[in-house]
Amino acid sequence: MNRNLYILTIIFLFLTSMVCYSQIKILENKDNITLIGQINLENTKAFSFFPPKLKVDDGLTNVWNKDINKHFHVRKDANNTYSILKTHGTLFFGDLSSSIIYVKDKSKYLLTFMNMSHDYENESFWLSEKSLKELHEFIINKLDDRPKHKNYEILLENEVVLVLSFHKKKVSFNLYDHYKWYNSGWYKSKKIKKLFARD
Repeated sequence: MNRNLYILTIIFLFLTSMVCYSQIKILENKDNITLIGQINLENTKAFSFFPPKLKVDDGLTNVWNKDINKHFHVRKDANNTYSILKTHGTLFFGDLSSSIIYVKDKSKYLLTFMNMSHDYENESFWLSEKSLKELHEFIINKLDDRPKHKNYEILLENEVVLVLSFHKKKVSFNLYDHYKWYNSGWYKSKKIKKLFARD
């Protein structure tokens, strides 16, 4: 009897020690970003029945106006957000030509593209959910029309003028900060759908 009690005591102590030393603390992942879509760098070399609700101007007039195009004021915040994410080793960042992420604490989308014109640094701008949808629809509709050498100025809600350049089946994103231009690669419809997660 005593022997059985002794054995049970030993087993109990052994199991208790295992439980005590094997406990781990699970830390909640407070991830603030969600990857929406991306275009790999090697895929971007340049060789609607309803009108868009965004204000659209054909031709370049507003992009030069500092009272209308305030990208030079807001680009630092957008670019810093992307830069911080890269610095902290977010897995999906790397040699991307373009990407769209959702930033939860801002309730906004960040569209980033590699500047193909000069320094190959990344340039970013913010979009609301509504603007993201309208921008995608406008681009796809224009690509279906296959315009030749056509520019459109898109006035975004944060007083940034985005210039979309179209030529036949391709489109590029362009921003101007009253000092220099930032130009993306050229994307076909398939790549745009992948970027906006509309495959």
